Amino acid sequence: MALRRQWLKGGLAALWLGAGALHAQQLSLLGGALLSPQEGKTTYAWQAMYSHQIAPDLGLSLGWLNEGHLSEHHRDGLVLQGWARLAERGAFSYLAGVGLYRSYDTQPFGDAHLNQHGVRGLFSLGLHYRPMASRWRGQLTFNRIGLLNDGRNLSVLAGVGLILSETPLDSGQSMTSISLNSLPQHEVGIHLGRSILNSYSSEASEGYAVDYHYRVGRHWSLAATYANEGAPGQLERDGLSIQAELGASFLSNRLMLGFALGPHVGKARTQGEEGSSHLRLGLQSSIRAGWRLNTSYVVRGTWYRTSTRYDRDTDLLTAGLGYTW
Repeated sequence: MALRRQWLKGGLAALWLGAGALHAQQLSLLGGALLSPQEGKTTYAWQAMYSHQIAPDLGLSLGWLNEGHLSEHHRDGLVLQGWARLAERGAFSYLAGVGLYRSYDTQPFGDAHLNQHGVRGLFSLGLHYRPMASRWRGQLTFNRIGLLNDGRNLSVLAGVGLILSETPLDSGQSMTSISLNSLPQHEVGIHLGRSILNSYSSEASEGYAVDYHYRVGRHWSLAATYANEGAPGQLERDGLSIQAELGASFLSNRLMLGFALGPHVGKARTQGEEGSSHLRLGLQSSIRAGWRLNTSYVVRGTWYRTSTRYDRDTDLLTAGLGYTW
């Protein structure tokens, strides 16, 4: 476990920092179908991914994979992979990737459900098509899940990738006409949205979050977040999380992306019951995307995933406005 944590930490750092600013950085969104040989069924699947080239034929990617809704598993989670370009023929590139998949799996348990967490292997083959001098790539990906243990699912995904930064294309120019020369050190934000319980009914409720971010380096920040999840599935919960965030900015510092992880302390009680609140310790991760309107304001979208040991994992999807200085 210690070796795995060191590998994950080193891989994340290399993903954002190892290549500097001279290699291609890309955002991809893919969708398609998943086949489960164990259940003999198919469902939808999708994947969002950030890729960073660290050598002419090598890269790293950090992303989120959703395996849809099978009858016995509703599973998704964080993916970290290394990629190698096997061959290139004109506008086509052939790639292979291998990495780890940190999964969150909702399983049936009588009339209720269980939230199971685990680590699986992920092996991928990719075909990329990029027209000459274009910032867009067409992508086709085959995923094999479960090289380490159970859950040997297969998925076929197709989509597009947007190249955010690449020296031959940029030549010192930006896709935007406004450059914000420095990144803010402080940010406070208010965000409204919806919380969804990771159950088979996906009960939902109104929710909101208030957060503060303090930048400690070009790519690292500390974040404190208070979130009220309302009462999805009759469970009322609000709480505080402290997270370390790894992030980067693109397009003349206009586009800001980040992934954060840290402990979460929540106060939970069943709706309608008085005097039965309990403090619960969990883990919260978040994926943030923001667009800076000017030097003071940023529009943010954030996806919070709260992981618990009492089968009440939730997603809180929010959008809001942040003030920076």
